[in-house]
Amino acid sequence: MTSAGLAALSFSRSASVVAKILRHAHEVPDEIAVSFRGRDTSWAVFASQIRRTAQDLRERGVGRGDRVAVLLTNRPEFLVLVQAASAIGAIIVPINFRLSSGEVAFILDNVTPDLLFTEESLAELAAGAVAAATASPEVIDCDAVDLLETAERVELADAELVAPGSGDDFAIMHTSGTTGNPKGAVLSHGNIFACSAQVANRWGIKSGQGVVMLAPPLFHIGAFLGCHGALAGGGTALVIPSAGFDPAETLATMKRFAVTATFMVPQQWQLLCEEIERSGGEGLAITHANWGGAPASEKLLERMKGALPGAEVKAAFGQTETTGYGVGLEFKDSLVRIGSVGKPTDDTAIRVVDPQMNDVGVDEVGEIVYRGPCVMDRYWNNETATAEAFHGGWFHSGDLVRRDADG
Repeated sequence: MTSAGLAALSFSRSASVVAKILRHAHEVPDEIAVSFRGRDTSWAVFASQIRRTAQDLRERGVGRGDRVAVLLTNRPEFLVLVQAASAIGAIIVPINFRLSSGEVAFILDNVTPDLLFTEESLAELAAGAVAAATASPEVIDCDAVDLLETAERVELADAELVAPGSGDDFAIMHTSGTTGNPKGAVLSHGNIFACSAQVANRWGIKSGQGVVMLAPPLFHIGAFLGCHGALAGGGTALVIPSAGFDPAETLATMKRFAVTATFMVPQQWQLLCEEIERSGGEGLAITHANWGGAPASEKLLERMKGALPGAEVKAAFGQTETTGYGVGLEFKDSLVRIGSVGKPTDDTAIRVVDPQMNDVGVDEVGEIVYRGPCVMDRYWNNETATAEAFHGGWFHSGDLVRRDADG
């Protein structure tokens, strides 16, 4: 076998989402990988976009361990850049486009990216952030450089693919910064791969089956994980443009594209259920209605059950540092365990402890701490915060919970 063939084989065995994508491109090349504003992209074309953008990154001097920042609204280029960086061992840094220029500047200085990809609508924010930052990344406007066009671009060769290990850095996702400056949670390829596989399994996503609607901003861990669940499983990632939530438009989109799974916060589900009751739910294909981010009342869960009779209503509970996951409430328990977020997800271990790391009793309040393949590696460039977060060998969430006698 040629060296290029050996490289491709090594890469295909990598426990990474980008390796799964290239495998889908080989096995089901004509199935739809990504859909955006009526434009469908097959797995074969999506893989080409990734390979060619990876080559572009290489030509701009990006290599293994370098950071690539993305300040973008929801659009296919976001997905392409994430996987292209992964294919050459670089680290993607999604940035919240709702931050101020000073807050974006802090993130740029924290991760010192080589490149900052943005778009025309965010050009002023990007320029202000770069002007305020010490870091000086090259700024690339995705409206001026077409990452989705492949005809005239060189494709990354198989021999140049980087087969990532499970412990290699994949992304730096910044927390909200409610207690000061945001911290960059470093998620590994193993974190993303393990949690994506769980999402694909829980949401019924298989090769050529399942359409996942990505309505929240892709910089947020919830949408970021949902996206990777779709791509890892081989379903279609339906990217929804970033805008205010419109229940009528959302319902129409779900019907038009036969959406089978999505994640929204309870307030959005409330508005969507009202719209279904007003205009009808005929034509909905949804089988997995996932909620989180805030409590859901018994009234809302009953309403979702009535408005979405063909769907399993499930809760997800976690945070950026646990790759958005950690605890989940199954459909069978959703109306029996009102107020509960469920039980630990596959391969995740939890404890509920007091400040001295002693386990508290049944129905006593304590902090939930985690171990497992979805727990981040560390905080970027912040050894003190990392040591505090992993005190006692478990990740400290800061969330206070009670655990009942059934776990």
